[in-house]
Amino acid sequence: MNRNISLIGLLAVFFLYGLSGSLFALEGGKPFGIDKEEQEVFLKAKQFVYERKWSEAVKALEQYLPGSKEQSLTAEARYWLAYSLNKNADDADESDLEIELKQKAFKVLSELIQRYPDNRWVKDSRFLSVEIAEDLVELGLSSYKKYLTNASHDDQNTELKLVALDALLQMNRDKAFPILERIIRSNEDYRMRVKALFVLSQSDHPRRVPLLLEAAQKDSHPDVREKAIFWLGQTESKEALKALKELYHAVGSVKLREKIIFPISQQNGIEAVQVLIALYRSETSLELKKKIIFRLGQMEHDEARKFIESLLQ
Repeated sequence: MNRNISLIGLLAVFFLYGLSGSLFALEGGKPFGIDKEEQEVFLKAKQFVYERKWSEAVKALEQYLPGSKEQSLTAEARYWLAYSLNKNADDADESDLEIELKQKAFKVLSELIQRYPDNRWVKDSRFLSVEIAEDLVELGLSSYKKYLTNASHDDQNTELKLVALDALLQMNRDKAFPILERIIRSNEDYRMRVKALFVLSQSDHPRRVPLLLEAAQKDSHPDVREKAIFWLGQTESKEALKALKELYHAVGSVKLREKIIFPISQQNGIEAVQVLIALYRSETSLELKKKIIFRLGQMEHDEARKFIESLLQ
């Protein structure tokens, strides 16, 4: 149900096709101290996950768990049970069944997190819980919004906070936006600031463009500034176009100006063509003039074509 490719999806791809490297790290594929029979039962159940046979995976994992004794396998089995239940829910034809399966998956994850707080599967479980909670809210169960709110204040896990904020921005943007704003302005990890800009770019908050412009102008890391410029370009509005034009004149770096030319051209309207023509006329750098001409040529607009033709006369 989620509109964006989430971290959960990426993790799923890794584990479904990377196939749990830590579990088979030792010679012969047998980790120390794990009962061979239990391991074989677990792996047979897990094979259904690899094959994306979600109903069979649920059945096999539910049969495995009551008699499981190995904590490392039990925690992982709970995660894949919840994952398979959620996948089953997504394939369900009836909303009541979808809700039932997602609630069951959420409960399995909650039990995993509570019983095995230090287990390596807890982080993945928190991410999946956020995704399921968002789906349940969209299905009409507003009580799960409280979980998203709590997750959005999780200062110990900024990535989890961003996933929850992305969900909350669709439900209560005024409540979520100040938290996102703090991450963009003050989080010490520039990679988290970059991820926060992506979340921001997906919202329709009225302060989205000013915050993107602020990051493009003031952030201390070049990657963050460049990403802010890129997302400004993906925001098709007169406000974004004006911000990009102001930014172009404000920055002294030729490299950064070059980065701004492309997102302006992505606006794709007559106003964007006029801005690029004005920038060409005021620009002194030959290299940047070439870049502007190239982008104008990609826009397939009559005024852009006429301007380029005038340069040949």
